[in-house]
Amino acid sequence: MNWFLRKSLNVVIYFLALIFIKAISYYFMFSDVYSGYVLLEPLFCLLFVTPIFFIKSRKLECVYLTLFVTLYLILYVVNTNFFSVYGDIFSMTYFNLIGGGLAVVDSSYINICHLGICLFLYVEYLVLLYLNNKKSNFHFDIPAKFIKKCLIGGLSFMLLICGVISVNFVTIENNENQYDQSLDYILISKNYYFEKLGMFPYYFQEIKSFFDTDKYEQKVDISKANEYTSLLEDFNVFTIMIETGIQEIVNPVLTPNLYKLLNDGVNLENTYSKNKTNMSECIGITGYYPTSGITSLKETLDFSLPSILNDKYDTMYFHDVSSSVDIYRRRNLIPLLGFENVYLHEEILPNTEGWHWGGNYPLDSVVVDKICDTILNKASDDPFYAYWTTLQMHGPYHGRYNSYLLQGKYASKLNSAKAVGDYVNPIEGDESASCFDTFMLAAMDFDCALGILFDRFESAGILDKTLFVVYGDHDLYYNGKDGNSISSKMYDLDTLYDPKMYKVVMGFYNETLNKMVSDIDQFASPYVIVPTILDLLGYQYNYNDYMATSIFDEEFTKTQVFYSLELTSFFNNKLWSKGATIDYVYDNKADQDEFIQIVRSQLNKITVLNDKYNEYR
Repeated sequence: MNWFLRKSLNVVIYFLALIFIKAISYYFMFSDVYSGYVLLEPLFCLLFVTPIFFIKSRKLECVYLTLFVTLYLILYVVNTNFFSVYGDIFSMTYFNLIGGGLAVVDSSYINICHLGICLFLYVEYLVLLYLNNKKSNFHFDIPAKFIKKCLIGGLSFMLLICGVISVNFVTIENNENQYDQSLDYILISKNYYFEKLGMFPYYFQEIKSFFDTDKYEQKVDISKANEYTSLLEDFNVFTIMIETGIQEIVNPVLTPNLYKLLNDGVNLENTYSKNKTNMSECIGITGYYPTSGITSLKETLDFSLPSILNDKYDTMYFHDVSSSVDIYRRRNLIPLLGFENVYLHEEILPNTEGWHWGGNYPLDSVVVDKICDTILNKASDDPFYAYWTTLQMHGPYHGRYNSYLLQGKYASKLNSAKAVGDYVNPIEGDESASCFDTFMLAAMDFDCALGILFDRFESAGILDKTLFVVYGDHDLYYNGKDGNSISSKMYDLDTLYDPKMYKVVMGFYNETLNKMVSDIDQFASPYVIVPTILDLLGYQYNYNDYMATSIFDEEFTKTQVFYSLELTSFFNNKLWSKGATIDYVYDNKADQDEFIQIVRSQLNKITVLNDKYNEYR
């Protein structure tokens, strides 16, 4: 076979492999087999294949093509599995999590069917490539002049392709993005653009964004005082982010302390959140999480809650994770968020061995006693701001090494409550029902920890002078015994784009505050936590430093929208948007025009906040 024809067939084999891999991946991810801009990704892939016409060695040529197909396959398999678990696309900003991050991945995450199909296609590609490049192949004689013309024509075509790609991007940026901040917009709505552009064009845009030096105006708009401003001036603050703190854990019999906190305190009963733990954590500390991540911070944020309070407060962060398994590298990061003191496993339980993500981590009820010792024995008489990220309710919920501890302490009470109807497993009768029971046992242990916290603070005489804030980070996304999402079973959904999956607990509790405020049914999210605490403590804040306002600000009475970086979507309990248009409607009476206006406003705020965070890199 003439070398030109053989190389051309290699290109055909290469394209067939990529087309089938993409089609299958898109089917699993988006229930479709192509992207919005159908020709854009093939044009990118054609650029990559051009060098083979200048490579003499068959082996090197095959290795070169196989490397691209392998990369393509790996990225799509990773994204398909990532999307099925989190509803998220693997971003370049997640590369820092590779390694330690794999420790928290449960094997049930992997879609064996999809993986098997892709591997079959990969083997077929290798077989075809081998057959096409065997030296015993027959030959065709093609005139040299014809080959020369083909190469010249091919190079000209490549220049045309580059022009088409450029035109495509200009069209995307000018027509679809009304905010003149296109690179930010693509990161903000990465799921939408991944589907629309295809993988390689999307990652090209993401890489471009890292070099984007555009600056956006950062305005100062100081918060206005209200009747609750300074109500809790100089009070202690204890914020608890409950791992997987979904609404279903609130039960007057099984979790009475949490029930009391929400029932007697200010319960934001219509709260929604969906982000990875570190993202929700950052939101509760700084009021936002940048789309490009925070792991590359070099300087301490001066507008975060602990940074603002440091002049008057002792600031302390607690989380029982050892540095060796902490994929988010909190040892280095948390001080950059403003905390003066960081307590991880080595400080909280220094005489116990480290744990792994298989489920042998210490109970929250054990950890909280050590946290109380640290707070109550601190040397300073200054008020404190403490932040605790809990651990015990982290999955997986089957095969856990410490499940016997939970069973021994709480199973009898849970079974008794189930027998008299005080507790109903939402997936009772399903193969994975025991997984939810294990999750509930863990919630009971957290509630025990909350009771210990209240008792210790009351004995120390500081309970009435402490504002407690609790909120959940995300849904119960772990798979059950059958490898399917527990959360999807609970709500009988086959989509990730439904707000009912992401309803979490959030409440503010202090006797002084409780007497003045009743429950709030306004749609809310963890974005309100930082400005609300600042408001209650008597601190003015810049509206433009945070995604939301205090719950006591008049702006909060207007329609609220939550931006989920993980889902790269804007939503409330009525409407859902992946970009700048309405994608799903859950209440036909909702004002869609108003919703889109709020989304546009948030898009602009996100780009400005991203720019502000970049100043600390």
